Amino acid sequence: MEELERILSAQKVTGGQYPDFFPFENPGDKLLGQFVKERKYEDRPIYEIKDLNGKTWSVGAPTILRSIFEDLKPQPGDFVLITYEGEGKKGKGGRKVKLFSVGKIPEEEGKKILEKAKTAEKLTTTVEKTKEEKPKVKVDEIKEFFEKLFEFYDEMNKKDIEKRIQNRFQGVTFDDIIAICSDFTTYDEKTETLRKK
Repeated sequence: MEELERILSAQKVTGGQYPDFFPFENPGDKLLGQFVKERKYEDRPIYEIKDLNGKTWSVGAPTILRSIFEDLKPQPGDFVLITYEGEGKKGKGGRKVKLFSVGKIPEEEGKKILEKAKTAEKLTTTVEKTKEEKPKVKVDEIKEFFEKLFEFYDEMNKKDIEKRIQNRFQGVTFDDIIAICSDFTTYDEKTETLRKK
């Protein structure tokens, strides 16, 4: 009996403890994160969004935001960006309407974008750290070099790219090149090829 109580106590969920509401106060305030779930308060939806730092927020759903979420139908894990756009004209009740915009992308696509951003950030950080050790390699310099190459080539495989960066950009990896060149190339994982967009 005590063992069962101990196990259940460790797994209990206390009712009424919800994440804080995100403070949309000024036009331009944004919440970027992953959709967790929708819960109800009376008959109104409240959305839970986990930001990129891991904190989960509650987001109340005024009419416009509720309508957008009904259209977008985010699934748990999807990435969303909610932006408070300010107040609009007065509504039926005489109160000003809060205006929002929402962007949504599927979970896998969002994770890929974040991974590319982390790789590019890592490269920039690595370059900054090695400043005293060797001449600083600038991301812009690498990007410019490959933009010029892709004026002549429609695609380049991993081996060719690694040869070109081996002596010219020491410490730069093929994954770094994928991230840096993502504006004007796409990467085919099967053939390990960068292709001009």
